[in-house]
Amino acid sequence: MATITRTFTKPTRGDSRFVVAEVVFSSSYTTGGEPLTLAQLGLESAPAFVISSIKVAGAGAATEVYFDVPSLKLLAYTATAEVANATNLSGVTVQLVAFTG
Repeated sequence: MATITRTFTKPTRGDSRFVVAEVVFSSSYTTGGEPLTLAQLGLESAPAFVISSIKVAGAGAATEVYFDVPSLKLLAYTATAEVANATNLSGVTVQLVAFTG
């Protein structure tokens, strides 16, 4: 399972929130994506996400990361397909911005 660290949280207007977090993928990627819960981000309602950067270290790592809203999962892809099950992605860190409105 991925490790998620909130690096910045800011309330905006009303009950809106803005969160910046870093997600470090695990050493054994699960086909279908890494789960990401609202509680891990300190949010209570379904957010919108922007993946702002991907830091990659090591060979065979993901080149693209997408957030699947219906399943609340981060999916990792190479240039041609989803990363294979059990691939070591511990060298992949994603910074994401989540916000509710």
